[in-house]
Amino acid sequence: MKSLIFILFALMLNGSPLFPYSRPSRENAVAGGTGGAFTAYQDDPEVLYYNPAGCYSLERNSVSLNYNDYLNNLEPESGLTAEDGYFPVDACSYSLNLALAVKQAGCLGLSYTAFNYSGLNHVDILGLSFSFDLSRLIRLSRGAGMGLSVKYVRNGYSPTVYNEDFFREYNSGTSGFSLDAGFLFTIMDKLKLGIGLIDCIGTETGLKDEDVTPGCYRLGLLYTENIHPVGGSILRVLFDCDYEDRDYNLHAGAEWELPAAGVTLRTGVNFHYLALGAGYEYGHFISLNYAVNYYIGGFEGAVLDHRLNAGVKF
Repeated sequence: MKSLIFILFALMLNGSPLFPYSRPSRENAVAGGTGGAFTAYQDDPEVLYYNPAGCYSLERNSVSLNYNDYLNNLEPESGLTAEDGYFPVDACSYSLNLALAVKQAGCLGLSYTAFNYSGLNHVDILGLSFSFDLSRLIRLSRGAGMGLSVKYVRNGYSPTVYNEDFFREYNSGTSGFSLDAGFLFTIMDKLKLGIGLIDCIGTETGLKDEDVTPGCYRLGLLYTENIHPVGGSILRVLFDCDYEDRDYNLHAGAEWELPAAGVTLRTGVNFHYLALGAGYEYGHFISLNYAVNYYIGGFEGAVLDHRLNAGVKF
């Protein structure tokens, strides 16, 4: 098993940049609440974006709807207008995720994401994923899963009063397919390791042929502790590292679940923002989650992302 993990990590670091579209953030209210540390999370349909293997042991079907509102309160420098190249920021995304438990086989996932950036750039992503129990194929002493996700991406650009001259020499939109791969290993009873290779294979869908957006490669750890003295609450501590375009980001987060009350509290941090979040689950059936991200550099004033999530298990 150690040799297998080493080989996968080497492949992750040597992946080639293949996907030249501006990858929209699909962090939802759960992952956004832990600072984006989510690659080793398990059995939540939202983890499929970070790691297609995350639902390989799913026992109940699940559907979720997400809404993200980006860069609230971002104001231009005094006096800037469209003639100076300034345009108002109004970015948001919606996503719908469906995870179906396939008995004794794994999990089938379907997802759709729509991203809009100030009317200038709109991205539509349709994904199909499948994950399965890797330990059924390879003799491993502990649980392990593998997953693949095929995505169709439509990347569109809309000329506006802010950019009509710019787009005279560029394409108005392109489309193509990409592939994600992921692995999830149980290292110890309380520790899991997740590997996500996002857009590791794809086609060019940028403004020009030379525009290239590389793949994103994620490595994550999840430690889980049952805290019996506090009414059976569950503490999860998460760490992620991602590498993209010769740059990396570190994520750290924690999740404190109180099953008796149906309440979950979250917090996290990465190089870009601080995160706070909370969730409520009713009857192990319906869940609602919210997270706010506060940017810690590069902007004047309080610039925030708001994230909402609603899910149903059936």
